[in-house]
Amino acid sequence: PDLGFTQPIQFSGPDHQFVEGTSQLSPGKTLDSLSPSSSLVQTISSWKEQANFLPIISPCVDPSPVASMSPLSLACFLALAGHVFMAAIPENQVEVYFVMDQAAVTKYLTQSGGDEAAARAIIDQDIDYFISEINKLFEKVTDLSIGVMKRGFQILDTDILQGPEVERDAGLKTFDEWRKAQGLFDKYAYDVAVLWTGFELVRDGNPSTAGYANVGKVCDSTMASLIAEYDLTYNTVVVTAHEIGHCLGSSHDSDSLRRVMGAEAYAGSENRWSFSSESSAEIKTNVGSLSTNCLLVTSPESKYVDAAIPKDITDPDHICQRAENNKESYMIKSQTYYEMQPPHGDSICRAIFCYNGEPDSSVAAYASDGMVCAKNKRCKEGLCVDSPDAESGAVPSDDCVFSDQTSIDIAGFKGTCTELITSFGARVCYYYSSMCCTACSAHATADPDCLYGDKSSKCEGKEQWQVCGGSASTCCGLCKGYAGKRSAPENGTQQVQPDLPPESNMKKTEMLKPMDD
Repeated sequence: PDLGFTQPIQFSGPDHQFVEGTSQLSPGKTLDSLSPSSSLVQTISSWKEQANFLPIISPCVDPSPVASMSPLSLACFLALAGHVFMAAIPENQVEVYFVMDQAAVTKYLTQSGGDEAAARAIIDQDIDYFISEINKLFEKVTDLSIGVMKRGFQILDTDILQGPEVERDAGLKTFDEWRKAQGLFDKYAYDVAVLWTGFELVRDGNPSTAGYANVGKVCDSTMASLIAEYDLTYNTVVVTAHEIGHCLGSSHDSDSLRRVMGAEAYAGSENRWSFSSESSAEIKTNVGSLSTNCLLVTSPESKYVDAAIPKDITDPDHICQRAENNKESYMIKSQTYYEMQPPHGDSICRAIFCYNGEPDSSVAAYASDGMVCAKNKRCKEGLCVDSPDAESGAVPSDDCVFSDQTSIDIAGFKGTCTELITSFGARVCYYYSSMCCTACSAHATADPDCLYGDKSSKCEGKEQWQVCGGSASTCCGLCKGYAGKRSAPENGTQQVQPDLPPESNMKKTEMLKPMDD
């Protein structure tokens, strides 16, 4: 129950560690006098049987056989009875110190309209979400218990790289020199340092690099580092995890399945949430060969982050604006991009497609884990899974998860969905309902065979006897209820073809980018 005020807390110690969260406490309540319920004791007892939980719950378990009568310690009660997330702590904990340059911050200022305070608030939410998602990816490393912790985070006052394009080798060298000059390792004793940059990384002038890392150099105070492009989307998670994987000793996967350590990054990959057995084995071998395994020693100031998805990253239009660094960008919602269905379900949980400012192209952007994908469902690792809550429950139907596309750009027309219907009539909804689901719903009839009325402009001005004998399905609105007459003139069998849809100016572009080659 909610007993009073909310207080942020974190517990850590030599034998146990808890993920940062909150606990509801009642002012003046003596916690050492509170006894656990029988169900709580049973839960603790069951955890005690699991070896991976033993280091965590050992301070919570009274050796007395009458455990239900034994008071809980302060730390144990707060951890188990409060709203504190408790996790089975991996044996190997990668403490990562994150640095963001001003070029990345500038992208947030673009999104916030120049409001620095608003931009900083969004940054803090985003990075915790990204770090928690990076850690989830490393849970997929097989045969090795490993996790990623937040050792610290700072924003540079001035950029140390010179953009807008940065040669990858020179950029990483500059970051290493800056770390040394700042005495960063001496202050924080991290296992890996990350520079998130808003500049474009290039190799010999070719923008074919998303990140770059010193391979196998985890625990090396001078070489345990990487740089990664920061674009405010889930792409940041994928690229950063990939480069941390290099620091831990993994090379690129030999297959083409585009897992975490794949040589190419592609938003639409079905496998980007997993490490191959090959990559896992390389990481395990490298970690096992370290002369001093820094991953086994953890600072009490490091923490695991379990963050909910920020609202901006649940909105596909905002994802597109972030990915393109363009407030005019938006999600393309044509069914031709999503397996010939209105955008929903699994097809949008890997990639969405965005208007990129060019008249004849669109680009793929990474969908966020946690994004609403259907009524009462959210995306999880490329699949649209049950996740009922207020936001996902408010979706009117799977045919209209995201409402109307921001702008429609077709031959001879550019404007909103409402303006499109005004220009071409409701019949345009037969072709563009997936892009204009909200506007079209206002014109929908109860007849599924004649959902938006007549399907051709040629039906206008006709009499039933002229067209209904041969074109009743095309002129379904006009011909509704028409029974026909035995004495109808010959032209009562006049054929009317449905209007062809106005041609879209958008062309689907599948974007592939090498990670670091």
